[in-house]
Amino acid sequence: MLGRLRLGNGGLLVEGELGKTSYDVNGATDVRVDRRLGGSLIYEIGAYNALAPYALVGLGVQQADVAGDYSTTQDFAEIGVGLR
Repeated sequence: MLGRLRLGNGGLLVEGELGKTSYDVNGATDVRVDRRLGGSLIYEIGAYNALAPYALVGLGVQQADVAGDYSTTQDFAEIGVGLR
């Protein structure tokens, strides 16, 4: 699930992400389960133009559980630029 909300009339947006992926192998269910939770702040320059450059910064956490035997949690950060 991904949600994006524009704050005010300018180019500032807040984005949230929540995800889960389950892997099945040879009929066994949920052999591996990945969960992800993250949030980003996006600033668009010229937000209402047909093409708008933007900058993005974000943080989040991802967890993987493998067959109930192994679990790991990883924090992540993202930074980037693009063109919408």
